[in-house]
Amino acid sequence: MERIKLDLYPDKIYVFSPDGDIYRLPNNSTCVDFAYAIHTDIGNSCIGAKIDRSQVPLRTVLESGQTVQIMTSRYSSPDPSWLLSSPPQRRDII
Repeated sequence: MERIKLDLYPDKIYVFSPDGDIYRLPNNSTCVDFAYAIHTDIGNSCIGAKIDRSQVPLRTVLESGQTVQIMTSRYSSPDPSWLLSSPPQRRDII
C-alpha cells in the first residue's frame, strides 16, 4: 500500500506526529514546514524538533515514514532566516 501511495504522489512525503497523525507534505519539506502544517501558531512558536526521538535542526529535510515532534515556546517568534521550501507555509510568516 505504501508503494502505491508513493507512486501516486511522487512529489509528496508522509510523516507522523508523535500521536500517530499522518501529514502529507511536499518533497523537501523541513521541520519548520511540518510545524506550520500542524498549525500556524505551532510554526510561529517552534524552537526545536525531534525526528524519531533524536533532536535535529529545524531546517532538517523530512523523509516519508519519520515521526516528527515540534518543540515550542510562547516567547518565540518566526525567524526570518528560516528557508521554507513550501509556499503555503512561507505565506504564513511573510
